[in-house]
Amino acid sequence: MTFSKPRRPLAACGLLAIAAVALSACTTDSDTPVITDAPSTTTSTVRVAAVGADQDARLLSTATVEALAANGLKAKDLTGEQQDGWSVDEALGALKDGNVDVVISGSSALAAKAPAQTSGEEQSSGPDDAGSGSPSASPSASGTDENPDQTQGEGTPGAGPASSGSEASGAPSTVRTPPADQAAAVAAASSVLPEGSAVASTALKERRPVMLASKAVASAKELTTVKQAASACSGLSIATPEDWDASWGKVWLTGLGCEPQSTTHPDTSAAVTRDLLLGTVQVGVAESTDPGIADYGLVSLEDPDKALGTDPVVGIVRKQTVGQDAIAIMNKVTGAAQGDDWLELRRVADPLTQDQRGADVGRWLVARGVLEGNDDGLPKTKAPASAS
Repeated sequence: MTFSKPRRPLAACGLLAIAAVALSACTTDSDTPVITDAPSTTTSTVRVAAVGADQDARLLSTATVEALAANGLKAKDLTGEQQDGWSVDEALGALKDGNVDVVISGSSALAAKAPAQTSGEEQSSGPDDAGSGSPSASPSASGTDENPDQTQGEGTPGAGPASSGSEASGAPSTVRTPPADQAAAVAAASSVLPEGSAVASTALKERRPVMLASKAVASAKELTTVKQAASACSGLSIATPEDWDASWGKVWLTGLGCEPQSTTHPDTSAAVTRDLLLGTVQVGVAESTDPGIADYGLVSLEDPDKALGTDPVVGIVRKQTVGQDAIAIMNKVTGAAQGDDWLELRRVADPLTQDQRGADVGRWLVARGVLEGNDDGLPKTKAPASAS
């Protein structure tokens, strides 16, 4: 497989010859805290795990391992070691216990674990540099973590958050809404991390859940916005990915105040777009990076109220074991993962086996200028450093 050259140049500061700390600083965007208390070099094997069935996170996990190995660091992809995929709790637990060094996850899955916001408190999108504790984007509220299946005060999309019964008695209500922008997503994700870990990279910054319909259904039902679909939900069959349903789908559906005609929860975003193509459902929610949206000619319903939130992919590191050299490489990978360049890789890599995927990811990293390549397009590999 031959990949096209990038449609935009990578930042000039992306040269691995530059000192690792400087490189990490210049490739980290303003919404991702710069980690200053990690060691300068990585001396042990970097174990990487992606959360859930998120294809973007899984592909970035493969790309991260390929890039680390090509730069002489020992790395191992643990994503496939959990038969049903790593849950958020499993991944964060492994990070805390020192069994995983890097966790790659959609930020909304992590944000769903953050405490609900108390109504009336002003949101702030500033990230928490410590990687633990509750940022102002998601202040703690009582009565939310003990029973995650219970949703309080969810808002009807486009109409603002509804209040819980406590508001009538003057007590503050709580709301659960997905992060509306990248900064809020990073802050909410940072708030649930175990001590000693932090968000080190952010990829696919414009990624978000999108509501889709076939052109025929959108025309017949006169659907152009998410708000219209919410109003018409009692007459719609809706498909949402299993991971998203577990994090925000139930919250969103509860807030609609109506019962859809039917709901299904395929295991991946790609399965949702295929169901829409086949006509087995009328409306579905998928990640905006899913190549099936364009390939199948699906209609993305407008979401000006950001009812479905945003979902960039974050890379979380265990600061005790992941050095600045590895963080710099992670940021080069995430800097290349954007727009049509990323969709090009998704189209090729989604159906491949792990070995085939690794080879094509390597070629893609070379074509993007992230790694140096051989004549066959595969990455040149430096001799591994000593690792325990």
